[in-house]
Amino acid sequence: MALRLPHCPSALGALVALLAPACSTLSPVPASADPGPRAAFAPSAEERAELLDLVQRTFDAIREGDPARWSELLLEEGTFTSWSSARREARVTTFEELRSREPGPSGRYLERCWDARILLEGDLAMIWTPYDFHIDGAFSHSGVDVFTLLRTPAGWRVASISYTVDPEQRPDNPLSPPTP
Repeated sequence: MALRLPHCPSALGALVALLAPACSTLSPVPASADPGPRAAFAPSAEERAELLDLVQRTFDAIREGDPARWSELLLEEGTFTSWSSARREARVTTFEELRSREPGPSGRYLERCWDARILLEGDLAMIWTPYDFHIDGAFSHSGVDVFTLLRTPAGWRVASISYTVDPEQRPDNPLSPPTP
């Protein structure tokens, strides 16, 4: 069915008249019919395990308090960006700044995540996951971590980590309190 427009002497009207027939064949997809991320973005079970292993090794490096351990996990350049919901401000730490820190006490920090959502396209992956963070066994904060990962010749590496810092425990946390 052709769409008839009234005669428009302006250039915009002419453009609309040219494009309207092409657009009239499109039908909108209701939001309820949205299938979610394309299947091409979903990692295989093996890829999912490999990507989540990198996240766990990142958490282990935090727990071990050894900045040298970051070299096998992080790209040379990259950043941590934290967003404090309470203060409404961001803090950025470069991976270089992280590597230059003195080692801290091992076992002081514990970060845990659940319900990770992963998108993968070629050599780029994104992991979005809620987390909680404990210091010396006591709850400190929670939020959401977003990892951007790149597959390099040496394997997957963390390109960036952005995260929110909320002072309250997340209501969707299915994990039991950590044991000392």
